[in-house]
Amino acid sequence: MDSTQKLFGKIKQIKINHIDYLFNKNNTKVNEENSIVYFGLKNKIVKQIDYFPKFSIVTIFSYKNELIENELKIFKKRNLKNEYIYDIKKNVVAYNQLENDILNFSKTYIYDKKNNPLEVDYLHPKHKSNNSISKYCYDYEKKICNDSFF
Repeated sequence: MDSTQKLFGKIKQIKINHIDYLFNKNNTKVNEENSIVYFGLKNKIVKQIDYFPKFSIVTIFSYKNELIENELKIFKKRNLKNEYIYDIKKNVVAYNQLENDILNFSKTYIYDKKNNPLEVDYLHPKHKSNNSISKYCYDYEKKICNDSFF
């Protein structure tokens, strides 16, 4: 069962054991993963280590103004980084995925006065044919949202 409980008090770390029992009649294999999550001020996650049978992943979280600024995943010879940029209203206006400091994916947002997205641009530098734009139109009186995909 996956569930998240509200944390009270000052938490230093939580150890998680995740076990998957496969339902295939011919397969009795059990998948087991273990994680340790480390907490900092105000119980924000600052680091997580996920242990798998053949490797582990270390994720480091950075915050700015109470919002997550980036998360860096380190495993094998890869560094994966997710960056978040916010506007004054704390809306994500840009999200970037990088691998070894090379941009793999980017998403930018434009919002209306009510903080609903008007436009979302998807950029795939390595696969330009996957680039797209989603546009949204809101009729607040009728409580309708129409979207277009380009």
